Amino acid sequence: MFAVLAFSIVLGCRSIEHICADAAFVGHSHLLPKSSGLLVDKLNDADIFTASSKQSSFSMRPRNANTLPRAMALYMARPKKGGKGSSALKNGKVQVKMTKFVEGTGRVGDIVLVAPAFWENKLKKTSSAVLISDEEVETDNALKSQSEAEALATAKDVGEKVSNTVLEIKKKAGPNGHIFGGVGKKTVVDMLKMQLPMGCLDSKAVKIKSIKEEESGKELKHDVKEIGTYDVRICLHKDVGVDFKMKVAPDS
Repeated sequence: MFAVLAFSIVLGCRSIEHICADAAFVGHSHLLPKSSGLLVDKLNDADIFTASSKQSSFSMRPRNANTLPRAMALYMARPKKGGKGSSALKNGKVQVKMTKFVEGTGRVGDIVLVAPAFWENKLKKTSSAVLISDEEVETDNALKSQSEAEALATAKDVGEKVSNTVLEIKKKAGPNGHIFGGVGKKTVVDMLKMQLPMGCLDSKAVKIKSIKEEESGKELKHDVKEIGTYDVRICLHKDVGVDFKMKVAPDS
């Protein structure tokens, strides 16, 4: 009985109902106070613990049916770890999605595994990442794939328009055909935007890869500085690059 009382106290069973429930469970119904509020039938250990027992003669009915001893609550079913939508440990690490660049950990959008302590003490406190489940990763990847497919389709459509374009740029030039100021790659993109529908070349992937003299095929290592016709290679997407003509004419 003293062991039962000690166990009940450790578990936090301070009320008389909790202590009485523990006492009744081990067969000491004669120790239950009459004021406990529990109706305990006469208990025979053999009836409960022998294999031949068909029905226990023990019954315990608390006055308040919604009240359960804390010792019993400990054995109630708990949610399983690693279920759908959870952030279960993977080899002792947690899965996070980076919301800020962290040197040695990842860039924005990266899915990485980090130690729980690093997540709690560094990433969480600085709002550099968020926990993400496997299901959320799948959804994120699906959206990313859809976005990439749309970007590729857009780049191909713009590429057709660009390849059919002849860009003409007029610059002041001397009698020998040498222009003043030169024409850089940024100027070429800006002028091309003016000839195409708005937004076509707003992607960060858009950049001029090369500018070559039409006659010699020589690639320029600097800005265009002479009147003439040039072949320009422009990148619209990592998988899409097209060529178009550019004419630099004297501004009269």
